[in-house]
Amino acid sequence: MDAETQSGEFYLDSISVNASAQGKGIGKQLIKAGIAMGWQLGHQNIGLLVEQNNVGALKLYLQMGFKIQNEKEFMSGLYHHMVFGAQASK
Repeated sequence: MDAETQSGEFYLDSISVNASAQGKGIGKQLIKAGIAMGWQLGHQNIGLLVEQNNVGALKLYLQMGFKIQNEKEFMSGLYHHMVFGAQASK
């Protein structure tokens, strides 16, 4: 099985917001907190996977500065592997 994360990156896993609470900035706050935690722990890159058909999440991650690094097949699904940080600029 393919690994979800890349060597050296702080991986954000399973971020979700209840449908009744979406659109209130909670997801953005969770992601910002994850980025801050990764940096606090000394990581330069923050990574995540997003399903390719999850248009809303993909849009949010792109707006926050994540960049698509590659595509991954994981647990029978197709995902974008996205990175925020030093690796994202490459």
